[in-house]
Amino acid sequence: MHPSNLLKKLPTALLVMTLSLALGACGYQLRGSQEHTNLPASINLYADNQALAKATAAALAKAQVEVTVTESVATLEAESPALNTSSLRFTNTKTQRQAIIYDTNGDATDWRYQISTQMLIGSGDDSQSFQLQEYRQVALNSDSNAGSTNDRIVAKAWQDLYQALAQQAIRVLSRQP
Repeated sequence: MHPSNLLKKLPTALLVMTLSLALGACGYQLRGSQEHTNLPASINLYADNQALAKATAAALAKAQVEVTVTESVATLEAESPALNTSSLRFTNTKTQRQAIIYDTNGDATDWRYQISTQMLIGSGDDSQSFQLQEYRQVALNSDSNAGSTNDRIVAKAWQDLYQALAQQAIRVLSRQP
């Protein structure tokens, strides 16, 4: 094929590629926007872990759900039916840190951070139960001078885990009738 023919087809090829990317991005945005359409307008939230309660409340508020965080399951059980409000509970929340890779000196270099919880939607006998779990593998520097850097990496890993667990909970909640 002659080079001048290729140059004539270049603008058309660029236009097709640009339109394909734009349409693909629109479909992705539409799919993401429908994810939270089935969430309740308001919800009472209880979590046996403060960081999980905070991350879930923030994620629900971002999805435009009015959130009331309660301090006890008894308060949640008493208030939700009376106010005709949905309830969301997190119980048996467990965090775990485990060394998984060691260097030649026997010092741990890679760690697995994990959170698991039982999520209950609804109240009393009508509640539905779901097991949620998230984990991250984190590489840390075994050098003794890397303490503050490692502390920041660990703190960020926990924060990311709580946010991921909150997003997982919202996905489950949005699929409920």
